[in-house]
Amino acid sequence: MNIRNHGIVEGRLTRDIEVFKNKDNSHKVFVTVAVENNYKDTKGENKGKRGVQYIQLQAFVPEKIQLEKSVYNYLHKGDLVGFAYEMRSNNYKDQKTGQDVYSQICFITDVDLRQPKRTEQQDENSELVEDEIEEI
Repeated sequence: MNIRNHGIVEGRLTRDIEVFKNKDNSHKVFVTVAVENNYKDTKGENKGKRGVQYIQLQAFVPEKIQLEKSVYNYLHKGDLVGFAYEMRSNNYKDQKTGQDVYSQICFITDVDLRQPKRTEQQDENSELVEDEIEEI
């Protein structure tokens, strides 16, 4: 990890991942994670509440790694996930206009599956277990 060019975010996925297949059978993966601010708003209608930042990240899955066997196959909307990333320049020449385009991307270097989104079925099961514990 390059100490001068990295970051870590942890939050919930705002939607299922987007995957695009490249011509060489590799894949580009896009995720958006909602990250809670570490401070509360002091003014306005959200006073006393923590705001949220929406961070977009990208990953690359080489052809030799099957997407179905990668960590990205297990990510779903609502999951709590941690990502390590590095900033990368994404500079290219626009083929239509001929102009140079400069942008930055957060490129995923590591994924930490923290907690899947709780489903209604899981909530019902946990309530049943709690009821059984109370009876004991």
